[in-house]
Amino acid sequence: MSYDLHITRDDEIPLDEWIAAVDSTEGVRINNEDIVMTNPQSGQEIRLVCAPGAAEVYFREQSCWHRVFSFSGYASFRAPSDWKDPSSPIRQVSFKLAKLLGASVTGDEGEIYNET
Repeated sequence: MSYDLHITRDDEIPLDEWIAAVDSTEGVRINNEDIVMTNPQSGQEIRLVCAPGAAEVYFREQSCWHRVFSFSGYASFRAPSDWKDPSSPIRQVSFKLAKLLGASVTGDEGEIYNET
């Protein structure tokens, strides 16, 4: 079962503020492109529409970007299996973004996570 984490604060985070924080943080970028796949059996194209503010994190060990954050007045993401590891790219980026936004990283049950 997966568990979601969120970057939240008392007031809603405006989209332009989220984008500015992402743009100023190394290792994360906005990617509002839809995800398009082809069903290998039927050849049917499947499109997952992307909401504004979606962001990707760069994984150095794999030399690639992965879509991590969705955005809707706050950012949400799946807690990665390496969340407790301080070198986790998602963990590092999440806390940098939260700090820039005057926000906290919280869990589905409202618990607040600290960087240390």
